[in-house]
Amino acid sequence: MVVNMLFPAFLGFLIFAPFLALVFNCLKGAGHPASRLHTAGVFLFMYYLFGLWWMTGIGPLQPFAPRLVLMPFADMIQGPVDTALNVVLF
Repeated sequence: MVVNMLFPAFLGFLIFAPFLALVFNCLKGAGHPASRLHTAGVFLFMYYLFGLWWMTGIGPLQPFAPRLVLMPFADMIQGPVDTALNVVLF
C-alpha cells in the first residue's frame, strides 16, 4: 500500500530531477559549487515535497462546497497506517 502511494511521487521526482541537476550544474559553472551533502539533501527534500503533494491531493482548484459534519475528526484516522502517515506529514 505504501509503495502504491510513493511510486507516483517517485515518477514526479524523476521528471523534475534533470532540471534540478541542471540548476546545480549552472551554479557550479558560475562559481557557486554545492557540497555533495547539500545536493543530496536538496534532492531528498524535493522527493519529500512530491510525496507530500501526492499524499495530500493538492491539485486543481475545485468549487467551494461546504458540508455539515456533526462528529469532527470521525473519518480522519482509520488505522495505524493513517496515523503513521499523519505523523510523517506533520
